[in-house]
Order: sequence, then C-alpha cells, then structure tokens
Amino acid sequence: MIQILHALEPRTEKKDTILINELDEQNEVLFFNHGTIEIGYEINRIKKYVLRFKGINVIGAYDCTFNKRSTFVYNTISVCKGYSIRKHKWKAICQSNQELSSYLNVLIFHDFETRIKKKILIEKEQDMIKWSQRADYESILAI
Repeated sequence: MIQILHALEPRTEKKDTILINELDEQNEVLFFNHGTIEIGYEINRIKKYVLRFKGINVIGAYDCTFNKRSTFVYNTISVCKGYSIRKHKWKAICQSNQELSSYLNVLIFHDFETRIKKKILIEKEQDMIKWSQRADYESILAI
C-alpha cells in the first residue's frame, strides 16, 4: 500500500477536457477526488455521454490492469483534481504484491463491468437502432 502512495502524482484537469477517447491507449490510472466526469461513446462522430460521476472517481484502472484500449469517451465537465499513477508503476506494484493484485483485479473488473460497461452498452445499442432506422443515413460509424 505504501508503494501506491509513493507512486501518486498530483493531477489537475480543466473543464471540458477529454481525458480518454475511444480506442486510446490508457497509460495512467487517474484518481480524482474533486470534480465531475462524464462517460459515453461516439457514433458518427457525435459524442453522447451516458454516465456522470461526481466526487471520487477512478479512471483507467481497468484499461491499465488488463492491457486494454479504452472502450468509451471520458470527459471532464468541471475542474477535476486528484492524483495519477503511471501504467508502468501500476503494473510493477501489481506484480510485486500478488495478494493485493488478485483482490484489485476482481474489484476493478466487477466495478467496470457493472457500473460502466453494461449501462453504456445498453444505451449505445438503443442509439444504434435509432440511427439505423433513419432514412438520411446509409451507414453508421461506431466502435
């Protein structure tokens, strides 16, 4: 646990900053304790935000832990202040503490799947159906 505290770096993001875009590689885990973020998706180059979180937020833990590219768009809607840990430090901490790592992996996976992924994908699927039924669109550009 001390290793995590030593690896933290202060981080501040301005209002209306896209933290992560779809298919971006996440190179840090962000821990915001002040501010509000939105999470959403992009269809036909139009971003739609589905979830809004205020207060304490962890961003990028799933992507860094499981070596995935971002599936969603993360945006700040107010000034966000907190800390970050770079991916290589995060991975080193996880490798040196197997007990902590296995516990965090389960928590991170479950949190991402239930709080974020499931809710956004349901909304995205409904939106894709609406776009496909429009007469003025021949194709849909989505990830």
